[in-house]
Amino acid sequence: MSSSPIAVSGSIAYDYLSRYDQPFQDVLLADKLHELSVCFVVSEREKHFGGTAGNITYNLSLLEQPSIIFAGVGHDFGEYEKHLKKRRVDMSPLRVSKDISTASATIISDPNGNQISEFFPGAMGRGLKPYTKKFSESGLLIISPDSPTWMLDYAAQARHLGLPYFFDPGQGIPGFSGEDLVSAVDGSEGLFLNDYEFELFKAKTKLDVEEILKLTRVLIITHGENGSMIYSGRETLEIPVVKTSRAVNPTGCGDAYRAAFLLGYLEEYGLETCGQMGALLASYCVEYIGTQHHETNWRKFSKDYAKTFGSEL
Repeated sequence: MSSSPIAVSGSIAYDYLSRYDQPFQDVLLADKLHELSVCFVVSEREKHFGGTAGNITYNLSLLEQPSIIFAGVGHDFGEYEKHLKKRRVDMSPLRVSKDISTASATIISDPNGNQISEFFPGAMGRGLKPYTKKFSESGLLIISPDSPTWMLDYAAQARHLGLPYFFDPGQGIPGFSGEDLVSAVDGSEGLFLNDYEFELFKAKTKLDVEEILKLTRVLIITHGENGSMIYSGRETLEIPVVKTSRAVNPTGCGDAYRAAFLLGYLEEYGLETCGQMGALLASYCVEYIGTQHHETNWRKFSKDYAKTFGSEL
């Protein structure tokens, strides 16, 4: 793997994952959404380590790629800190706010993979901003969901340093103006969105794919079980999912995809290979409840890649 670490900014959070045994569409009445009053009685509820930055660094560690994490954490971070130390993640930029708790997410999934989430930001954006001096030590940066103000600042710092970065606004898009989104993406190496986020991004910025690619080199749009699309100035690639017989929960699969894609990009693999790497690592994650329970290493991952796609990494 590259000796240059991948810098990851974003959230560190405790995830509370629940499963609802009926499709949401059977409960949510389309003509009554304006006066919604619903209680989901869930069959399971578990606490897990999560947050986009935490998930991405965990997945990078599985592939034996060094990473540096930039996030605000709270007084209850100790349990999570021990977990990341075992993965040899560089946490030196973290700032602990002693009067605020670490962010948390409550995510309810139905049998069709649809999700309803509640997110409490906690120390994310309201605590002490991470030290960013170590940006200069990394070979690549991903700016994943965090305080919009912090994310915009990270993008400006990356451009100033000449550090290639990917922008990943995620479910935080409503917190940005269209102008801010354009500013953050302009000069970036790439933009990550899922299909729903892409529609929000277009509505906010009034930009289509062709116009987005005037601001960034690569646009990656994930489509859940329908795979992903990768757009660049030279090609459009459709990447299928890697099928598994025991899909359990989709939470965290997008972060696994991003981690493997970024590693491939840092190693200067082709975009198709990067997308296929992302799809393969995501297939490990979907087999578990929780975003950081799947295991692999670079040797196993490489063998699985060759077996799945018929070529060597």
